[in-house]
Amino acid sequence: MISNGIYLVLNDVWGLVKLNFMFLAFSLLGGVVLGVGPAMLMVNDLILEYRLQSQQITWREGFERWKANFIRGNQIFYLYVLISAVLIYNLYICVQIKGLAWLILSFLLLFFTFMIGMVFLYMININSSFEISIVNLFKLSFATVFLNLGTFIKLITMIGLVLFLSWKMKGLLLFMTFSGLLFLTTLVIKKQVAHVRLQLIGHE
Repeated sequence: MISNGIYLVLNDVWGLVKLNFMFLAFSLLGGVVLGVGPAMLMVNDLILEYRLQSQQITWREGFERWKANFIRGNQIFYLYVLISAVLIYNLYICVQIKGLAWLILSFLLLFFTFMIGMVFLYMININSSFEISIVNLFKLSFATVFLNLGTFIKLITMIGLVLFLSWKMKGLLLFMTFSGLLFLTTLVIKKQVAHVRLQLIGHE
């Protein structure tokens, strides 16, 4: 019984490590600038399909999914980059100007920059469940973020923990930071995604 539990834990850990290696490898395959987005969608697809069952996660299937997600992944990734760049640029300008109004605006811009990062994670996850346009995917992801405050706080806490541990132990970036973030996002918001799916089916 105990040995079986240990095996399952080790299998999940190896699944995370394998997915992280695949993310890094396929990101490099796309020269990073064209590889990150498709690689994130590829990892998320494999997590949804096989969870962390490392035996069923293969490099061949990863490559096929990376190719299939190449255009869509880059659309999602660069939509995030574009919006974030605009917000960060405006934040940079605001912090140069003194005054209470500018300080409040700076905090608002900082908040929205953070929120766009959360929406991006939701977009990656929801993309695997719905065949919709990028604009509608963004709208749906943005709305889903605010669907359940408890889930949102839980996700922020888990992401914060992963980023903190990765900051303290840089080796995690190589072994499981990226796959861990995607797995936790999938784990935490799966009930929200299922709820949204039921709502959409009910309106058809």
